[in-house]
Amino acid sequence: MQKAAADSLVGLGNPVSDTFFASRMGQLGPFEEKPHVAVAVSGGADSLALSLLAFNWVNNKGGKLTALTVDHGLRESVENEIEFLRRLFKDKGIDHYVLSWREREVKGGIQSAARKARYNLLEACCKRLGIFHLLLAHQRDDQAETMLMRLLRGCHPLGLSGINAIRETYNVRLLRPLLTVPKIDLVATLCKHRINWCEDPYNSDFRFTRTRVRHALKFNSCASQRIADSAPFFQNANRTLDSKATFALIRAVSLFPEGFANLSKKEISSIPPNVLRRILLRVIMTVGGQNRYPQSDALKRLASNLTQGKFKGTTLGGCLFLNKIENFIACREYRNLPSRLKLVENKQLYWDGRFDVRTGLNIPSGSYLAALGTEGWEEISQGSTNKLKYVPRQARETLPAVFDKYGVREVPQLNFHRENREAKINFDTKYTVFITYRPRVTLSGKSFGLV
Repeated sequence: MQKAAADSLVGLGNPVSDTFFASRMGQLGPFEEKPHVAVAVSGGADSLALSLLAFNWVNNKGGKLTALTVDHGLRESVENEIEFLRRLFKDKGIDHYVLSWREREVKGGIQSAARKARYNLLEACCKRLGIFHLLLAHQRDDQAETMLMRLLRGCHPLGLSGINAIRETYNVRLLRPLLTVPKIDLVATLCKHRINWCEDPYNSDFRFTRTRVRHALKFNSCASQRIADSAPFFQNANRTLDSKATFALIRAVSLFPEGFANLSKKEISSIPPNVLRRILLRVIMTVGGQNRYPQSDALKRLASNLTQGKFKGTTLGGCLFLNKIENFIACREYRNLPSRLKLVENKQLYWDGRFDVRTGLNIPSGSYLAALGTEGWEEISQGSTNKLKYVPRQARETLPAVFDKYGVREVPQLNFHRENREAKINFDTKYTVFITYRPRVTLSGKSFGLV
């Protein structure tokens, strides 16, 4: 990054006032009487302006602000940028934490992987610090870019709602109070207070789609504003459709703690096509464990095929759909499941966007977590009186299982614990792994919960 001088841009844009920011925060509540709020800060103009506005807001309420910076380890200049932020926040008395990401084996695009890692690190830190609210600096230009990119990609209409001002996860509320504010006003805010910021060279790298879209919108501010301003219209339309889908879903879909769902053929046959597509979208996001919407055309084909009576099975969004006598079954597709993960004692992790995993004490050396698979099921089912064989084979194979040097040790979702069966090996009975089905997105359309 290169520092941008605030003095050189004085007079451009309109600084965001504390009164305006307070009104935006009021729409994102409720908050505690003395709120403790975290803000994600990269050193760019947007996040630094948000930090300044949030700092004034929490001070007026007698609260506290904590700044979080993610170091992706992708650029050599990052140490200078972090030092710049440390000095800035130290002068203001703001606690500042640097979260490091050092993943070297990235599947897919580097920007997508870095974004996913960033949110995971930020959420984990908020949970560790007991912070319930995380502020993110997405602004109006970001909203327009996101909506245009999704439109060009043929995204599902839900994606055209753009970036939501509030998104609740299991551990934190993600809040974006600046979605109606253009970037130039945030720059003006920093200029007013003579605060410099950093420019990320990746923002000028035309290898990335967002950079090209940003460049196209840069010279047409009216188009950018109109695109961003249309987001509330799509959000209202989606809320109406969500309400209809929720009522229909109660009758049509049954979700099981083993991670699969039954869809009643009788019920879905009478559901309007647009409502059925929304129900299928929820099922896919819940059962498939993915964090991206499937394309709209693919979802339409699936809904049409399910109601035509000749459906034989298909996959979409990491989800496998099967045709049974009275129901369709949706379960996780076996492809692209996480690779084996070494287990250590007293840790918590999230597996495949579906299961919360917590390890106990005395984990034997060499223990690891992986999908049960066909061979694993054959191993634990031989001579077993397991009562959960109603779980479809395809769903069983995608369940998380604990393995050790002797084979399958535990599959909690199938109520299997090897020490409960007759064996010649003396196992440590203190060895425990707790696995709970907790999908990233629930069938209700929400992803928020208390644990």
